[in-house]
Amino acid sequence: MMPTPPPPPRSDESDGFKATIVLIGMRGAGKTHLGRAAAAALGLPFIDMDHLYEAEHGKIMDTVNTEGWPTFRQREVALLKRTLAEDAEGGRGRVVACGGGIVETEAGRELLRAHWPVVQAMKPIDDVEWYLGIDASRPSLGEPPRVAYARRAGWYDACADFDHMAAPRRFLDHDAAAAAFVVHVRRACGLVPPTPLPPAPSFALSLACADVAAAMPLPSALWANVDAVEIRADLLSSHEPAAVRLQLAVLRAACPCPLIFTLRTAAAGGRFGGTHAEYLALNAMATRAGVEYITLEADCIEAEAVVAAADGACLTTASVAAAARRLGVRVIGLASLASPAPARAPTTTRSSAEEMRVVVGAAVEMRVVVGAAVERAGLAGCADMRRVEAALTEPTHAAHLYAAVADAAGALGCSHFMALSTGPGARMSSLLNGLLTPVTHPLLPLPQGEGALDGAEAAAGGETEAGAFAAMSASSLLDKRRELGLTQ
Repeated sequence: MMPTPPPPPRSDESDGFKATIVLIGMRGAGKTHLGRAAAAALGLPFIDMDHLYEAEHGKIMDTVNTEGWPTFRQREVALLKRTLAEDAEGGRGRVVACGGGIVETEAGRELLRAHWPVVQAMKPIDDVEWYLGIDASRPSLGEPPRVAYARRAGWYDACADFDHMAAPRRFLDHDAAAAAFVVHVRRACGLVPPTPLPPAPSFALSLACADVAAAMPLPSALWANVDAVEIRADLLSSHEPAAVRLQLAVLRAACPCPLIFTLRTAAAGGRFGGTHAEYLALNAMATRAGVEYITLEADCIEAEAVVAAADGACLTTASVAAAARRLGVRVIGLASLASPAPARAPTTTRSSAEEMRVVVGAAVEMRVVVGAAVERAGLAGCADMRRVEAALTEPTHAAHLYAAVADAAGALGCSHFMALSTGPGARMSSLLNGLLTPVTHPLLPLPQGEGALDGAEAAAGGETEAGAFAAMSASSLLDKRRELGLTQ
């Protein structure tokens, strides 16, 4: 489901938020706790629909026992419909926590789909079952919570505009989780602008980990000297949406930095082997889950076929990017290209004039190829920044790549770009690149991508040294790195 566009971003909430925020999700998922936190932060009244029901109709358990679940469901939907109508007519906003079964009827689902914003509060189902096992105040569902959730999960997803997943309880700090929820709601509802782009030089820790939960606790030293953390979702051991969502929740609980969600396909040097529909669906899920950035590969945007998501909505790269921006998520457009042909060294078999024509022709060809990649990375106007990658055969070619990307981006009026490479030019390009340069850390559980620098190393390299590196041979570059105290 593509979310309804929120109101334009505002820098403050002094006028009051006029929309009613509706929370849905399983019984025991934390709707009341999160809803109270959001209401307090936004200065809105909070309503628990179960409490409102009991104030008007008596105990839910009594209704279920004497009149049955269908009667309760009918009254529950009517009560929510009346509440939303009152708020709309009165021009006021509230935070409303619904009962877990509000999605059980078509009337309830239709009411939710017509409203904005609807937020799905989520917890691992093991934690939901544990919590409900110690809470005897609620009427029995008549079935295990796991069975009820399996039936409702698709309905929750289809009715919600975005989701907030709690980390497993062994990692969960309830106060921190509530604060993170408030930040997510503010950004997704347009109450604050998207995460500001960091000034250059800035660095993103590339987290290549098969299982974030298994790697916990992650040392706080990982977040030093970095401006964001990129989770390489294609390297996770499972690409099932529920598993990936849980990994994001665990990382969010541990990491204070903005998160970049990157799911690399084989065409972009990654390990994700799913279908294009699955690729788009996982990126849409990450957008709804509240990451600050997603990386979308641009090379298939023109030729891709429209695919159907599980709820029947059509997803394309452009539609996922547009939905991300509506929810305050920054979009990084990624375009990959084969090694561009930089100016070649003179040969003894050509005259100087002939060689000059070859050199100039190669340089022009490279800039045309790179320029096209920079344009593709714009995702038809949906990208906030453009990332161009190339496989380079010589370290010094990184300077040619960076210059070509900078010129092409400047011609398009784009000031936020990345020019990175693999192969022998990888470490050189890491020193030249200014925005969210991928870096690694010796404490990470798995080896990182080729060319990634340690965060402290990259910061020590500095912009003033980067230009000098461009003219160095590989051996000279190694000598210079040793001189600066950088490790290879």
